[in-house]
Amino acid sequence: MRKQSQLAELWSQAVRLRSAKCLLLEELNGVMRERDEVLVENDRLRKHEMELEKKLEKLQAPGDPV
Repeated sequence: MRKQSQLAELWSQAVRLRSAKCLLLEELNGVMRERDEVLVENDRLRKHEMELEKKLEKLQAPGDPV
């Protein structure tokens, strides 16, 4: 009877661990999606920064300090 109780407890623990694993994987996937979105936004902002720097250079007179 004791071994049966231990087996039942191990099965219960396995179910809890599988559930926790599933939740962690869902959270990880969400974080990875957010990371990808941040990387895309960073790239867009870098390109925009470069465009603004070029416009600023065109607006400045030659030899004129910024």
